Amino acid sequence: MQVNRAHLHRPFGPSHFKGTVIAVDPFHHRSHAESNQFCKMFTDPKLFPDIQEDGRWIFNASAAELTNIWYGGFALMCRNTSSLIYNFFLEEMVYLRNKWLTNKLNKRPGVVYIGEGAI
Repeated sequence: MQVNRAHLHRPFGPSHFKGTVIAVDPFHHRSHAESNQFCKMFTDPKLFPDIQEDGRWIFNASAAELTNIWYGGFALMCRNTSSLIYNFFLEEMVYLRNKWLTNKLNKRPGVVYIGEGAI
């Protein structure tokens, strides 16, 4: 995903993503090329103090990596579909997984279900 982020702005121009945080986790950022200006300007996690608390990162890069792997599991199924069907299919899979995960978490003691977000 990090490689994709480095080239995200090309079709649109950098102003398209103004105000969007595209930080990568510190481990991945260390491996980015020094010559890549986009990475230096937009993906360095040190540029975003809001994602740190007491000098520690407050986002879960491992969860993002696992989600990316989960998405990748659908690549073979979707490789010959149109973008419309691809987007619809993945949106439905995310919806169904969220329902499944919500039900699973709701069964844990001490976990309070507060409802679904806006769809």
